[in-house]
Amino acid sequence: MPAGRKKLYDPNTFPLLAEQFAREGLTDKDIAKKLGISKTSFYDFQNEFPEFSEAVKRGKAPVDVMVENALFKRAIGFEFEETHTEVKLNPDGSGQTTSLRKVKKYFPGEVGAQVFWLANRKPDVWKNRQDKNITGKISVLDLSDDDDEIDK
Repeated sequence: MPAGRKKLYDPNTFPLLAEQFAREGLTDKDIAKKLGISKTSFYDFQNEFPEFSEAVKRGKAPVDVMVENALFKRAIGFEFEETHTEVKLNPDGSGQTTSLRKVKKYFPGEVGAQVFWLANRKPDVWKNRQDKNITGKISVLDLSDDDDEIDK
């Protein structure tokens, strides 16, 4: 850091704000922007100030769990209940609720979520690419015939 330049890190507010922004699901880039610093400074502060790094981790943890749970639900499928409200319109245009129905629905598991889950949880069995080792010799047969060349 050049001499005379004031350090941007504020130990009283940065950890609290970073934790809050991370809990809201903001990316590192967005957190840095909200703090008024560059992404590089954001990472520098995480390396230099343990309380800042821990605050970011604390903020990200609950959001990550929510996403993990949502991915898991999408992978295995889930049931949910919808409430349907039926309204009867009167001749004067006003509405009156005539019935409430609860409807159970099922959302089946998605193959993409299942593959992602398995590829990350069991990479030895479900990795996305397979390594192939081919051994042996390759021979090249020259089929060119000089007699058939077209003169230019």
